[in-house]
Amino acid sequence: MQTRRSAGRSRWWAGLCVCSVLSVFACTGLAQDGLAASDERAEVVGPEDPGIERVVQALRDGQTPWLLRQHAAEVLIELAREDRQGARDAAAGLLSDDQPKQTRRALLQSLARSARLPGGELPDAVLGMMTTLPAEWEADWSAVLGRYESQRIADQLAELAGDEQAGLEQRRLAIRVLGEHRRPFAADHLMGLTSVNRLEQVQGWAFDALANLSHQPGLGRDRAAWAKWYNDVREMKAEQWQRMLHENLLRLTRGKQTDGQQVLDRLIQSQRALYVATGPEQRPALLMQMLQDPLDPVRVLAVDLARQRAEDSGAFGEELRDQLRQRLDDPVARVREESATLLGQLLDEAAADAMAQRLAGGAELEASVRRAYLLALTQMPRAEALEPVFDLLGDVALQPAAAGMLAAGHRADLGDELFWERVRGSVRVSLEGVDAPRPQMVTLLGLVIAADDTDGWSRIGGWLNAENERVREAAARVWAGSERSLAVLAERSDDAVIRPIALRAIAERGERNETLSAVAARRPDEADDVRLWEQAMVALAGRVPPGMLLSAVEGLSDQSGETRQVREQMLTASIDRADKPDPPTRADLRLLIARAQVRVLADAPALVILDYEAALEHQGTLTAPQADQARRGLTNAYLADGRIDDALQTADDVLKPEGELIENAAADGLIDSLIASARQAAEQGRKGHATKLIAGVRRLLGESLPVGREAELKAVQAELDKPATDEPAS
Repeated sequence: MQTRRSAGRSRWWAGLCVCSVLSVFACTGLAQDGLAASDERAEVVGPEDPGIERVVQALRDGQTPWLLRQHAAEVLIELAREDRQGARDAAAGLLSDDQPKQTRRALLQSLARSARLPGGELPDAVLGMMTTLPAEWEADWSAVLGRYESQRIADQLAELAGDEQAGLEQRRLAIRVLGEHRRPFAADHLMGLTSVNRLEQVQGWAFDALANLSHQPGLGRDRAAWAKWYNDVREMKAEQWQRMLHENLLRLTRGKQTDGQQVLDRLIQSQRALYVATGPEQRPALLMQMLQDPLDPVRVLAVDLARQRAEDSGAFGEELRDQLRQRLDDPVARVREESATLLGQLLDEAAADAMAQRLAGGAELEASVRRAYLLALTQMPRAEALEPVFDLLGDVALQPAAAGMLAAGHRADLGDELFWERVRGSVRVSLEGVDAPRPQMVTLLGLVIAADDTDGWSRIGGWLNAENERVREAAARVWAGSERSLAVLAERSDDAVIRPIALRAIAERGERNETLSAVAARRPDEADDVRLWEQAMVALAGRVPPGMLLSAVEGLSDQSGETRQVREQMLTASIDRADKPDPPTRADLRLLIARAQVRVLADAPALVILDYEAALEHQGTLTAPQADQARRGLTNAYLADGRIDDALQTADDVLKPEGELIENAAADGLIDSLIASARQAAEQGRKGHATKLIAGVRRLLGESLPVGREAELKAVQAELDKPATDEPAS
């Protein structure tokens, strides 16, 4: 259903663009060409709204032809139903008295014809038209207000209708609207207005409104007859009330006591109201009855109600499904189209068989219905439909849907190689020299193209830079689903359209160094995209060589944003990869050292110790600087974990590698760490740790202990010697 509605908006917009530069006389003919061209475009670019500002401008513009003004109003009301782009507020504003008369008229007519009315401020805006309402608008105006069934507005109108001090014209309009409400509440007020104590004019208006409400014009102004009717029906339940009104309307239709089209419109409204009032368990039976109704508008209403039932997740039993399948042969194209669309949404396999047979037999000639068939068969492809659908690739309007169905058939492994060779040749010819192809054709080409078709893949790669977003998306999906290098997509992951496709594909099969480099340099900002990016980076980390990964991790540490967690995950993925060598290489040991450094930031000394110790188990493989780096890091981790003896022993290994102190050992940063840890322990009241560290530093430096270091140690000792106080340490 979304495709049909969006195509309608695009048809209107194309026609309007043509008419904006042509005379009113020429527009009528040329707009039809615009309708066909834009219908094609709607299938190419998908659902696109023309923009609320342009719709409003078209409605206000005095030069807009009436036919296209109506189209614009329909678009605005449709957007308002979905509450998109502020359409409800815009529509309400356009109904105000200061807007052009034709604008207000077009919107009011669109509301009167709309199957579902939008909410928001619109009911009040329609009510506000009362003071300046032309006589020829009254029927649509009162019908719209009645269909809103707003109790608040109904109360206001009932009060106005009974107000003896109010103007008669305003009271007449209020009474007329009450006659459109068709609820016991409205009937009760109208019966009160027929009292002999009321003005004769008011009584007459009330009798007319009651006749309209109950579909009983034959009762005229017979007060006794109306009293009997009301006493018989006033206690009815909602479903009984609506069924009574509907039966009255059917009798009125057979009696032909009023204009046929007017009665037909009221019949459809009554049928809808009856369906709404019917209990959930009885609705399928009522729908089946409506689907078989001899009146075309009732069957149209039935498929619309069935669609709403599907949107509300209502059940569709076999009998109801069978009735929908029978509508595939309905004389009304819209009923066939809507039925096919709904059966496709329901994934009805029997209906798919029937649609394939009808396509193969040439039983369906209406383009809109064929399109509905193709969309349904895209969900449930059938081999029988391949040949007739292949023939439709040459149809400008149906090509996108046909390409989509053929793509689904290829994925389902339908058809033989000879058939797909024909498809490949046809698609290549169709796309020759085309800079802005239909997305579905790009997808189909990507499925049938040979892996070694350099020219074809080059064209798909070029479409990754297309201006149209859906073309870029289709090209990206094709590329991601192939075996080609994902670095091409990674380099375009700045594009919001391509990014999620690229990142998911990279997470699934990315393995090249250039892919990692490109993704690492393009960390997104949005939270959802960041999660995809991190998943891709971690997956890549387990597939690329350790040396390349280390460079990427180092680069991430310089990026803005929090990357510590993903760096640790990446390093872990590489460390735990299934094909890691035993014994580990130097690069593998560097991974352990790098992860230990990242874990320091997480304040997890126990995990840091595990990584450094694991690396030092193979210290012969490390270079001397790498081994020294690991020991120093391990010393600090021991200190953070409170393992003082281990820290002092490791510090001894660093500062006395050959049993003798290294040059300038007293100035080494490791001594700074030992003294700082001692100072912290003293301040926190951990005297044992502090005392052990002071002694350890003295022993480690021995006679090389300089005056400055001695002063630092004495300061720590002085902290330890302070008398205890009752105040807790801060």
